[in-house]
Amino acid sequence: MIPLRLLLADDHHLMRQLILQVIADDWPDAVCEQVSDGAQLVRRAMEELWDIVISDISMPVMNGLEALETLKREVPDLPVLIISIHAEKRYALRALEFGAGGFVPKPRIEQELVKAIRAVLAGEIYLSAEFDGAL
Repeated sequence: MIPLRLLLADDHHLMRQLILQVIADDWPDAVCEQVSDGAQLVRRAMEELWDIVISDISMPVMNGLEALETLKREVPDLPVLIISIHAEKRYALRALEFGAGGFVPKPRIEQELVKAIRAVLAGEIYLSAEFDGAL
């Protein structure tokens, strides 16, 4: 089986480590590259083929929504899952408007990340259970 190729963008090292730990149980052979700002994300996403991008919204240089907008223009078929400490509905709606395949608030990562990744990889839209019926 071909390992999952994941590009992970978050400016907090500990959050990236948590995400990698959550992913490791389901994809132990995953190839995960980490970047810490939106400009690095866009550059790396366009340099190689990735199965999925997981990106925070609040990052230096270029935020995750700006990066998402650029990625959807340059690599439109690349699945992108947005994560954020901002759990308000407006952030989820904005991410979907910009072309994200899903949105998970950071406090729900341990409970929902794997399910969200599977859904986005399958071409589905994933929204956290927090938003059930709210969108």
